[in-house]
Amino acid sequence: MDSSKTELLSGLIDGWLAAEDLRGKSILVVTPDATRSCPLASIVHLLQTKLHGYADRLDYLVALGTHKRLDRAELGRLYGVDPEAARSLFAGSRFLNHEWDRPGTLKKIGTIPAATVRRLSDGYLSEDIDVEINRLVFEYERILVISPVFPHEVVGFSGGVKYFFPGISGGEFVQQFHWLGGMIGASNIIGRKETCTRALIDYAAGLLDLDVAYLTLVVHEDEAIEAAFLG
Repeated sequence: MDSSKTELLSGLIDGWLAAEDLRGKSILVVTPDATRSCPLASIVHLLQTKLHGYADRLDYLVALGTHKRLDRAELGRLYGVDPEAARSLFAGSRFLNHEWDRPGTLKKIGTIPAATVRRLSDGYLSEDIDVEINRLVFEYERILVISPVFPHEVVGFSGGVKYFFPGISGGEFVQQFHWLGGMIGASNIIGRKETCTRALIDYAAGLLDLDVAYLTLVVHEDEAIEAAFLG
């Protein structure tokens, strides 16, 4: 990440810290996995430098959806944390996988009624959908989502609350969400701001009662940052 973008992100984080009372708080950072392009390791190191010793607890959760779990070495590569950094800058921080199929991982926060599902999906689906999310999010006082935004063939644009649903949600929502996208078709979804799948995600996110900030990024294919927002 070049120096001008580092300064941009550093200023955004400083502004966030000035606006929020985060000293002594527990913070969970929700991140993409390697299937989303952004200078994630550089961002994580910058965050850790700013927050290590400032926050009481600072952990990282990979929003895998139903993607493959990462082993310790893969988590280290994703975040650019070698053994020396793990013992120093990142001492005390945890790097966690979302495990949608592991018993005890999820908490049910509500159900989207069939009538609402029918309306949001333009009639493609018409059954209740239980909404579950990784219960870890309720164990922290603040959530920060690192959220690169790209055109996406299932939702229109990735980013934002998609890192909760389906990023760290239960299997039923993931399956229904992708099934809906498949029925509508990628050519009718990709690059559109308003889609049935996004409406379903937004409804599920409305069931959450969390203190969340989003570090939203627009990046080039080479992972260079074009624009960023934190709030």
